[in-house]
Amino acid sequence: MRTLSPLLIVFTLAACTAPAKQPSTPPDPIANGAEPAHAAVKAQWRLTAIDGKPLPAAARYYLDLSELPRARAKIGCNNTYFNARIARNTLNIGTMTSTLMACTDKLSNQLESAFAQAVQEQKVPYRLQQQSKTLILNAPNGSVWTFERF
Repeated sequence: MRTLSPLLIVFTLAACTAPAKQPSTPPDPIANGAEPAHAAVKAQWRLTAIDGKPLPAAARYYLDLSELPRARAKIGCNNTYFNARIARNTLNIGTMTSTLMACTDKLSNQLESAFAQAVQEQKVPYRLQQQSKTLILNAPNGSVWTFERF
């Protein structure tokens, strides 16, 4: 037993001094004060232009992505609801449901229809500009929707 004791002490000390392997994990960007790039998209956005053509200043069309994956929009006179996910600068938009009010002006009718056709059940690439104050959706049908942060 006396011969085991020195060996036991040596192994015990060796185990205490050996550095433990820590798994390599990337730093948490939120804990370090940085925001993931897609977090800036989670906001309320006012539609300002389609295909580079500005909308009238009085137009009150918006896209609300502040509570993703739940999202909503009012592009026209109806409220539209859908789920959306962000993945690598792409907004994956699900099926849309909408209220069924009759729009009285032609522009609202056209915009509602165009928005649904452009983005419903689509993967829509986006980009942020001007320090995340402008959101640009590049719809798969070729249309470009420009929004400004509220």
